Amino acid sequence: MGSIIEYKYKYSWERFTVDTSWSVQHDLFTVKEHFWLLGRSRQLQTNEYLIGTGSRLEYEVYGNFTPPHRTKNGAIELELENQPAFKSEEYAAQVADLKPIVRFFYGGNELISSEAFWQKFGRIKFDESERFIGNRDSIRTAASAAIVGETDSEKKLHLLYSRAQTTRNLSFERRRTKQEDKKEELKPNENVGDVLDRGYGTHNDIARLFVALARGAGFDAEIVRAPNRKEFFFKPNYLVAGQLASEIVVVKLNGNDVFLDPGTAFCPFGLVRWIHTSDKGMRLDKSGGTFVVIPPATSDKSVLRRIAQVELGPDGSLKGTLDVEVKGNGALEQRLWALQEDEAGRRKGLEDEAKGWLPEGGIATVDSVQGWESTEEPLQIHYKIEVPSFASQAGKRLLIPAALFRTTKQKQAFQHKERKYSVYFPFAHNEMDNVILQVPDGYTAESVPAAQDIKLPAT
Repeated sequence: MGSIIEYKYKYSWERFTVDTSWSVQHDLFTVKEHFWLLGRSRQLQTNEYLIGTGSRLEYEVYGNFTPPHRTKNGAIELELENQPAFKSEEYAAQVADLKPIVRFFYGGNELISSEAFWQKFGRIKFDESERFIGNRDSIRTAASAAIVGETDSEKKLHLLYSRAQTTRNLSFERRRTKQEDKKEELKPNENVGDVLDRGYGTHNDIARLFVALARGAGFDAEIVRAPNRKEFFFKPNYLVAGQLASEIVVVKLNGNDVFLDPGTAFCPFGLVRWIHTSDKGMRLDKSGGTFVVIPPATSDKSVLRRIAQVELGPDGSLKGTLDVEVKGNGALEQRLWALQEDEAGRRKGLEDEAKGWLPEGGIATVDSVQGWESTEEPLQIHYKIEVPSFASQAGKRLLIPAALFRTTKQKQAFQHKERKYSVYFPFAHNEMDNVILQVPDGYTAESVPAAQDIKLPAT
């Protein structure tokens, strides 16, 4: 016999909240749910949020369900019953883009239309960034010093990019307390001159420093306010400026627009971190800006290469070494993750990942890692690996699986006849595997699978 557990709870805020949302579908079946929100007049304008003076409370509904309604006192109310449990799928987009949700935002007259909101946002951010960038002799001097003797335009730009990235990046350090900031005497930068002189800055400070250096060397460079699709894809009718909080740069190089991401630690020249690509951003100009789709990197820019040199035992066990080389977005994400880990945490994370590539029961031990602090060079990891029962015995034969590397996600994916959500990968990438297998004495290969080179298009 079984039983059904029923429960209910109430969630409220003691004072106020900004830009809240209602997620109406949950991991468990929901019999009944009731939402209620009352907006209050206030003024809020910070660096990353643009919300005017006024008491306008607006919302956008994403998903197929009965929308909320306004009560007589101006509150927003929603009642739903018998909501099914949410079930994601392997290789689906982030949950925030799949679950039905109501997103709220506040403001004044700029909420008349999405066009009016984003135009005002663009004008404010353009004026703010241009004041910060300015036109300084010290920046031109620094740019000249960075490219001294170089005549090739792309190499000049690369040198300027590297110069900007030598700046200490506060956005990718652990969060400090006010006391720690005071002890270090870290102050908010008012302009690119401060960034240059002090040698530290936030993600956006460093992006603006690079724009200033590029302009100082004669390049046409502009700021692009970028989305973060790691959270959810940009939604133009959701009028919250925090959707475009990060700044990247577009530079005219040999007649072409080149998008760059100097404000992201360890992001190599020519690459933009995947969370800011394949979605709309705003290219700032004095009239307010233009929406542009930030192009993703092609698959050849992000490569995972695995080379295994292994020896098969007569009992079917496997031992050897595994050399892994990671480039592009894969290496960038590993390096950003490593910033938050100590040496033991890094080792465990890498070993868990490698173990997931191997057949069940496989063991991977990190032997060495090179390239944690590099930007342009690949990340290289050397493992010792063991698989106790890799091959199975069949009489005098050993039956060996066609592939050494596999993942749990691949085993579990695409099990159902129909799929609800589109297949989604964060970024396009190549995987290249080379397995060098030494068989036991007295054994020879009866047959070997043909080599495969599969290239799939990405959109």
